[in-house]
Amino acid sequence: MPMAEVLTSLINLVFSFIPFGILMVLFDAKIGFESLLIFPALALFAFFTLGIGIFICAFNVYFRDVGFLYTSLTPALFYFTPIAYTTAFIPEKFLFLIKLNPIYHFMVVFREILYYNNAPTSMQWLIIIGLTVVVFGVGYSTFKWLEKGFISNY
Repeated sequence: MPMAEVLTSLINLVFSFIPFGILMVLFDAKIGFESLLIFPALALFAFFTLGIGIFICAFNVYFRDVGFLYTSLTPALFYFTPIAYTTAFIPEKFLFLIKLNPIYHFMVVFREILYYNNAPTSMQWLIIIGLTVVVFGVGYSTFKWLEKGFISNY
């Protein structure tokens, strides 16, 4: 189920790039080779979210409140992530709190590619690759560890 959800959302996002691309052309935005880097960044983000999804699903089988907690915390996580605002609005002394949010690092890469038409730095790539590997690894390991207690139809 989590994989199906991530795949359908990813396909929907790719199709939404069509009108986005048209708007970029209409507004004379710079489109270059760097714009194609959005696809590997999206693939990393998809695996990152899949890791979170299978982790939460595994625990939701045993504890139903996990799903309710996740749906309650997701809006807070959205506002804690600089998606609709830039970090320029955040006082320097609180910026470290924003950087503790792993989604922040993905948004920096997305913004670098889509808004500024720059290739992210190798450090930015290493950070999101590392986050993806850790989160997906923990999610997959947890799912496999708890899977023996799942009720299955096969």
